[in-house]
Amino acid sequence: MLNVIKEYLVRLGYETDVQGFNQAMRSMGDLEKSTGKFALTTTGQFAIAGAAVTTFFTASSLAIAKYIGDIARADYETEVFARRFFTREENARAFQSSLKALDMDMHDLFYTTNEQYERFMKLRQEALKLEAPAEVQKQLQDIRDFQYQFSRLNMTLSQGRYWIAHYFLQFMGNDEKQVMQDVTNFVTNLQENLPEVAEKVGYALAVVARLGTVGYYAVRDLSRALKTMLNELPDDVKVALAAVAAIMAVYAAGPIG
Repeated sequence: MLNVIKEYLVRLGYETDVQGFNQAMRSMGDLEKSTGKFALTTTGQFAIAGAAVTTFFTASSLAIAKYIGDIARADYETEVFARRFFTREENARAFQSSLKALDMDMHDLFYTTNEQYERFMKLRQEALKLEAPAEVQKQLQDIRDFQYQFSRLNMTLSQGRYWIAHYFLQFMGNDEKQVMQDVTNFVTNLQENLPEVAEKVGYALAVVARLGTVGYYAVRDLSRALKTMLNELPDDVKVALAAVAAIMAVYAAGPIG
């Protein structure tokens, strides 16, 4: 649209004054720049907003999937609990949810007061009335079947490691055998010459230790000599040296130091 208007102004400029034509063209240029900046800014804002919305829905979907998965696993554990105590699953679910609501476990229930036990029984009766439809069991089973596919994937990847090792060693062929033979020869040679090797290693360690000891004694003797020399200095020289040290410390801590 701006190009059409510019072409019209170009044709119009030959028939009107040059100053007005130039002013109109400058206005069109400013309009084009403003429009371009607005487009870029708007595109950027939409991109940011789109990324935020995408992140939100992705996180929400993952949270919902985890929530449903946890329900499916809890339902399985409830079924196992019902089998352990030879009762129906709805009774076990009402029993567990009532204990959880009261922040209790079976041990607490065994030693609870009559007052708390009555609360538990009331909650259990209410939980039985709020039992979900029977169709939910099939739906949760479908969720567990879906989770089972991930278990299959984990098992497949675990077994796949052995196949990878099999083909890796197969493709290595003689190289793998040669490496094994070299390592075997090295270990055998080390065992046969262990005393000589240990002697050389021990000698090297002793040299390093002696060098460290010599360095330690050198530093110790130098420290003692400096301490003796300082103790023998006159008092006025000691005061002067302390003043110089203080000035150097201030200089090092200042803006220049």
